[in-house]
Amino acid sequence: KGVLRADLPSAELLTAANLDEDALMRLARQVATIVGLPESTPFCDVHPAKLFDFSSRARCAAPFRVLGVKGAGPGRGSALAV
Repeated sequence: KGVLRADLPSAELLTAANLDEDALMRLARQVATIVGLPESTPFCDVHPAKLFDFSSRARCAAPFRVLGVKGAGPGRGSALAV
């Protein structure tokens, strides 16, 4: 998608000089749209295109969680975790 300007060695690959920020923002918008966010959804002011944060170590309590929406009854439309 053109986010990186050149295929550099790993130490230089993700440096600011090798990053096309406009292309990164376009890619981030595409990803956000694919996962269902409207195109009108604004990016946050700090690190607007940050999709993944590897700045600290964390571990999930569960490998995945299926989310759904109740379809009937008094809780209709409310989120639930399965």
